[in-house]
Amino acid sequence: MKKIYLVGPDHLLPNGKQFYKQAHTECVKHGFELIMPPEELFNPISSKQEGFALAKKRIEQLKTADIVIVNTNDYKDSVEPYGESSFLLGYANALNIRTYCYMDDTRVCGERYKFEKQLKDDGRWYDENNIVIESQRLNLMLDTDTTIIQGNLIDVLKYIEEYR
Repeated sequence: MKKIYLVGPDHLLPNGKQFYKQAHTECVKHGFELIMPPEELFNPISSKQEGFALAKKRIEQLKTADIVIVNTNDYKDSVEPYGESSFLLGYANALNIRTYCYMDDTRVCGERYKFEKQLKDDGRWYDENNIVIESQRLNLMLDTDTTIIQGNLIDVLKYIEEYR
């Protein structure tokens, strides 16, 4: 049974533990094993040392996965995913672990950007500070060798099941 490692800000939600229990059920239903996150993920971190220890645990767990699924939805009015999502997605790609991302909206960053923006003659979007907005669905470094699915975790599991 292939092991899935799930990454995203979902643990920050009030029902974060419930989300992971449901994710576990869905993974099993689709023939996968979900690597459950360490309990510390759901508790407030009060020091850099605790945060670093948790990060090390997350990385060690990620290394045991066959597949990494990442929630790359825009985080807090940004066209960037949650920081931990970006970090662990990049780490998984560096280790050549197969990655899948899910997003509610898979349009390119410039089209999703909610603030003042301008489409210039060079065909690129620029923000209110005249800084280029990424022309991919995710940051160029993240939108590489990953499959991006519009939808949610269940949609990704169905996709993997269909194409494995």
